[in-house]
Amino acid sequence: MKRILIGLIVAAVLGAGGWFGFNLYVQHRATSEVEAAFAQIRASGGKASHGKIAFELSSRTLTVEDINVEPAQSQLANVKVAKIAAVGVRQPDERHFSADSIDVSGVEATFTYTEPAKLKANYKIPQITARDFSAPIRGAEASLSGSIIDMYRFMLAQYATVSASSIAVPTVSVNVDAGTGNAGSGDYVYSGLSIQNVDHGKIETAKTDRITYSIDLAQPGKPTKMIGELSGLAATDFNSTAVRAALDQQGASDDSFHRIYRRISVNSYMVTTAPGVRLQVDGITFDDIAIRPSKFRPAEIIALVPADGSIPTPAQSRDMMEKVADFFEGFQIGKVEIGKQTIETPQGTGRLGAIKYDQDNIVLEALDMPLPQGQLKMERFALKSFSAANLMRWAPASERPDSRPRLTRCSACSACWKVPRSRAWSRPTRIRGSSSPSTRSA
Repeated sequence: MKRILIGLIVAAVLGAGGWFGFNLYVQHRATSEVEAAFAQIRASGGKASHGKIAFELSSRTLTVEDINVEPAQSQLANVKVAKIAAVGVRQPDERHFSADSIDVSGVEATFTYTEPAKLKANYKIPQITARDFSAPIRGAEASLSGSIIDMYRFMLAQYATVSASSIAVPTVSVNVDAGTGNAGSGDYVYSGLSIQNVDHGKIETAKTDRITYSIDLAQPGKPTKMIGELSGLAATDFNSTAVRAALDQQGASDDSFHRIYRRISVNSYMVTTAPGVRLQVDGITFDDIAIRPSKFRPAEIIALVPADGSIPTPAQSRDMMEKVADFFEGFQIGKVEIGKQTIETPQGTGRLGAIKYDQDNIVLEALDMPLPQGQLKMERFALKSFSAANLMRWAPASERPDSRPRLTRCSACSACWKVPRSRAWSRPTRIRGSSSPSTRSA
């Protein structure tokens, strides 16, 4: 009996020793993987450090504390994280890891932009929770040129390697510093951000309960602020593939449209821009938003903006308008509806029942607006066959008196005027709601 008892004790000791030995081995392996990821950042010229690393074998929980990352590329964010705790960690292959849940606390990220103007943005995120998360163990090398566009392209490429069933972020606070005396500085607060079904560059649903902001509007001798609140922002069926192609610095030859959002909607929006000026919008929806990579080239527009902030020359302005026209040709929205709008001004209160856009037709309904000469009321105003791209190309040409198209009576009815075909206008544009050509200036 005594020998049996001694044998059980020895077996228990050996088992405990084996357990702790294996646990130490697994923790060493986890620590090595974390260290390798940080070493990759340091090898590219950046700085990366962390505090305590722990791994609990029974729940397969990896914890890393006091993370501080400063990439060599100035466009990428300097990131500080108080703690990351990943539960149910496993490694399906040598290049990827997954976890049942990841909780990240105390996140602070700082971006410093240099193009087209110097700008600094600081993000503070107290808590992030992700479920069923999967990603590469190590990120891809960042080869960036220094532009904001290039930074976004890189971030979208990294985002396309991640999947998760849900991501929840209760609060995000953002401070933007555009420099003394420049417009754009301000504070933003995002509340109740939730994302469902992230799948390698695609998102099924992303929602934010509320966004509030306060932005400085630089005006000579008259500083003022823009204060706004947006509630119920939701986006469905986001696909980043076409966006990444459009942001490719080498250029894209894809001339077909690709949908990037099925719908973007907002429950309400309010903004105050000056004492006594307040805008309230009840409901906004955008359906079937698509881009054409060969035409949707924001980098080319940014490149035309003078780096020193000077006023563009007439030739630069014409080039910019041409690029903007191409941009509009590469951007497509199937349908837009903006609900009731109310604007309060010192001169009175204006109201607009709705704005509707369907393909290339724009309709304004129930307009009631105060003017110095009296009240302007209009039941319905419609622009048929409207083309923003053609308008951009026509605007510079219209500066020459001999090139301005003149309105003529529509042959189909007596209530329409139309602009004749020209190189600037690819098709007639009809203006309804008036019996005189003066409607063109509306």
